[in-house]
Amino acid sequence: MNVGAVVGAVLVGADVVALVVLPRAFRAVFSPPVRLAGVGVLVVVAGLWLWQALVRGPDWFVVAFCVDLGVSAVYTVLALLVGRLRAPVVEPLRLSHFVQEAARFDGPQSIGLMVGHTGAVFVVVTRPRFRQFSATLGGSVCLFCFVEDQVRRIVGEDAPAVAEYRFHLGEGDNRHVILKRESSDGPWRVRLADRKAYRRVLPAPTCPVHGPLTALDRHGPPAVP
Repeated sequence: MNVGAVVGAVLVGADVVALVVLPRAFRAVFSPPVRLAGVGVLVVVAGLWLWQALVRGPDWFVVAFCVDLGVSAVYTVLALLVGRLRAPVVEPLRLSHFVQEAARFDGPQSIGLMVGHTGAVFVVVTRPRFRQFSATLGGSVCLFCFVEDQVRRIVGEDAPAVAEYRFHLGEGDNRHVILKRESSDGPWRVRLADRKAYRRVLPAPTCPVHGPLTALDRHGPPAVP
């Protein structure tokens, strides 16, 4: 069999896979909380793939890739708008069970939790499979209390990250809580990441702990994302 034909067939197969994967990659990268590193990798990979397609062809793939790129962008924007307006309602115990099950995963793990100013909780779990979504908690539970409770249950009751988390809330800055460990028996490390687009704090007027910390008159008008 001609080696060139085999290589061509493999490249065509890779092109088809790229067309299928691209929309899901866009959705994963641009779903909140958005990570600039992921956006950069996607832009570089998509740009290189398009460049090599323009150089070597086939012509149909260049057209299909551009169409797929446009559809992926529109799909992502619509998905984000719908997600903001219609985040699924989840019972706090169910979401807590999901987070704690992820924390018991036998291996390295990374869990992200953040309260969005839209009233939804953003959750990111990397293993056993990558999950990234936003959810509205049912009932009248305080979203900040929920996040702190997950941190305490994973790291320990005396987790210093909770005090740091509240300090930032008192300063009018929301934080993305990232819990990470390198192995199943390794220690958990907690990092409070700054997400500029989601820095605005959601008021929690019914919570005796976080209500005073998140009161609008304490910080002035909400910051523009």
